[in-house]
Amino acid sequence: MATNFTIELMNASDFRLNLPSFVLITLLLPFGAVANVLTLFFFVRRETRRNFRVLLIFLTIIDLLCCILTAPLIMVDLLLPRMHPSRALCKMEVFLVYFCNICCHFTLIVLAAERYNFVCRPSRRQLTLFQTKKLIAAVVGVSVFLSLPMSLVVDRIGYLVSKDIYAYTCMHTLPPLWYIYEWTLFAIFFGSLIVIFTLYYLVWKTNRAVEQDEQAEPIESGNTDLRTKQINRTLLGISILYVVSLAPYIIMNNVSWSTDPESWESWIMFQMFMINLWIVNCTGKPVVYAIFYTRFREYIKGIFRRSQKVVYEENVAANEAED
Repeated sequence: MATNFTIELMNASDFRLNLPSFVLITLLLPFGAVANVLTLFFFVRRETRRNFRVLLIFLTIIDLLCCILTAPLIMVDLLLPRMHPSRALCKMEVFLVYFCNICCHFTLIVLAAERYNFVCRPSRRQLTLFQTKKLIAAVVGVSVFLSLPMSLVVDRIGYLVSKDIYAYTCMHTLPPLWYIYEWTLFAIFFGSLIVIFTLYYLVWKTNRAVEQDEQAEPIESGNTDLRTKQINRTLLGISILYVVSLAPYIIMNNVSWSTDPESWESWIMFQMFMINLWIVNCTGKPVVYAIFYTRFREYIKGIFRRSQKVVYEENVAANEAED
């Protein structure tokens, strides 16, 4: 009994440092799950553009996987830093974290390339639906290939902390290999971001040139042009969200920091919070869609209006029944 109490006490002390991260995920998880389900329904039932639709359906499925499976595994790790329950859960957590983020990364590259081809080279052959699905399969394959090594170099490690008292932590077992791999992924991440934002810059430049052209398209095509611009802004928005949410994770994991021993606990708490900000990427895309994409925003407004109408009718029926 004393041993369990000691381990639990040590675990509670470490969990206190993880508390801000745990609260962040707890708050974002239900919102992200519901918002991504609504987003998935919208792109499956309401959106008609094939490549745009299929790629964002895939991206939303990855975000749902993150909300439903990856985030709860992270919460277990945060809740039980010294009492991790399972080797399998440890490896699965790390694999899914990298898989979800790498899938998102390469899908954003495909979306940027598709936008560039559609806007800047409209007379050339565009991606077909079959080609888009093949690209998605390739993204999944590459993501699995790049994520598996990370799951192989982590494990549930047991170590003696006192006489007859063992703690169990999910951590990497080969630090040199871990850091080499992290820096390799960082190089891929940084190089790909240059490609993504260069493509969107060329898209913006082309749109601006068309707007300034005296021989612009007739008014009848204005709605299509407006929708194309909204799609471009939306995809650029989710790319920026990805960078803003994932950059702290990459920086904190790959840069050595020195801190005052007196503020060590506060620094660890801050570091853990920044590392787990990547969860915003999985839960925040519906907000970006609602801000930049009118069709999605009207779809969400319609859901709220119908919900309010149902509640109102139920209240009226209840009042009539009482009378």
